[in-house]
Amino acid sequence: MSVFDYTRRRSFGLPTPQSTWETVLGSYTASKLPYLIREHEIPLGQVNKVFASQWLSDNQVVVGTKCSKLIVLDLTTKQQFRIPMMRSRKSKLRAQTVAEALGFGLGGIHSIATNPSRSLLATQGDSPNDVAVYRIPSFDQVCLGDECHTDWIFSIVWLDDQFLVTGSRDKTIALWNVDESIQDEARECCSSLESEAGAIHLNPVIRNQCSGKGSDKVRALDFNRSKGELAVLSANGRLFLWDINTFKPIFSRKLKYHLENVCMTISWDHSLYAVGSQSHISFVDPRSAEPIASIESKEHGSGVRSLSFRKEVLTIGTGRGSIMFFDIHAGKFLPPQMKIINKVDGPTLKKRRLVARPSSIFKLSTGEGYLCKDDLYYEYFSDDEIHRNAVYTHEYDKSGTRLFTAGGPLPAGLSGNYAAIWQ
Repeated sequence: MSVFDYTRRRSFGLPTPQSTWETVLGSYTASKLPYLIREHEIPLGQVNKVFASQWLSDNQVVVGTKCSKLIVLDLTTKQQFRIPMMRSRKSKLRAQTVAEALGFGLGGIHSIATNPSRSLLATQGDSPNDVAVYRIPSFDQVCLGDECHTDWIFSIVWLDDQFLVTGSRDKTIALWNVDESIQDEARECCSSLESEAGAIHLNPVIRNQCSGKGSDKVRALDFNRSKGELAVLSANGRLFLWDINTFKPIFSRKLKYHLENVCMTISWDHSLYAVGSQSHISFVDPRSAEPIASIESKEHGSGVRSLSFRKEVLTIGTGRGSIMFFDIHAGKFLPPQMKIINKVDGPTLKKRRLVARPSSIFKLSTGEGYLCKDDLYYEYFSDDEIHRNAVYTHEYDKSGTRLFTAGGPLPAGLSGNYAAIWQ
């Protein structure tokens, strides 16, 4: 590539080409790694269902649970550090509900996101309607955005080191500005040891209805930096593309598979969205939001719960405790490893090598985790069925050679958790 083309692509925020060796090695690793990694479960105690996760460093992962616990896991020492949740102005004035007093929370933590420089982390507050921003790695409180959304926040995405967007069940998305003045003011509050004033209360820059024909709860967000567009996925399978400069929708498309659309990811290498539903994964062209292909998830009824791209390999976490891998170049799921069978022929005792070719696909299965066997369990769920742990969240580390997975039992009435590092 010429210097002119290189600088032009860089000025538009387009990816600049890597060396051939880096590209080949990355693709090779992405397609071979699933066969090599092994599960190492991480005990989490009795917290209920991990919905969100994010790598903080080579040895630390932060997770958010349904029972509104924000926990930092040290993968080396196996220690856990619980981060105090930020309380909204309204929650300070009211008494705790019975559910909160027992530690069950209200809606839980559904999203965790770090800004590009990894200096700030955004998640939900004590109320699932609020967005809370912490400084990392210290987890000092920076600011809390409350009195904006009227229902749970399902997704958070950073646009750059300063601006972030939240999407909520109230069918709205909001833009927030965590500028240097806010961060400096938070530092002063922390240094004065005023715990109640540790977080600055923040108002959104703008909040807009995710309007349009058939709009529903906002379930997932993703930001296409190369085009300056925000992808917004509604729970009923409608995909909206928003211009981030005007903060208005450009157009929307209704996806064919519209039940339980709960996750979405973008491939920077191939400029492609993947959307997970109850039975299928749809691939969408970002230029037009038109679906260009779809594949069955292979596990009907359990739903696709988490998605991520690594080069040309799409990693899929399901509600039935499976982790599958789809190669978009080959157009198929990664096949099982071939088994070599040595067979002895008759009286000559001559050996023949046969290759077993199973028709199934390659997949990893989650471990047992923790399941709370309370009265509800024994009354409604204590049958012979094995309740696998849904993979609600998964994240590769920056090297792409380790995979963190977490979740819990799929039925809403069951309480439990699961977390593991695959390496």
